[in-house]
Amino acid sequence: MPIPRKGLHDIRARHTSTSAAMPVHSMYMRISCIEMEKSRRDIERRAAQRRIASVDSRLADLEREKARLYAAIESEAPQAGDIGGSFRIRY
Repeated sequence: MPIPRKGLHDIRARHTSTSAAMPVHSMYMRISCIEMEKSRRDIERRAAQRRIASVDSRLADLEREKARLYAAIESEAPQAGDIGGSFRIRY
């Protein structure tokens, strides 16, 4: 006699959403694990926000420095009447 083939309907799923399948102490343990993970994720989120604020601050510093350099270039640029016949290099 051959062994009968098993199909998809023969696979048993472990469904633990009902309170009868999970003891109360296990539910409390799961709740505490969820709370600990929530706390860790909150710490990670705050650290990421601090890093983002630091990067934003640095980007603002870079933009200010760039604007200062452009202003210096504009003030140092020779005007139309300043160009003379001799070749001079300013340092």
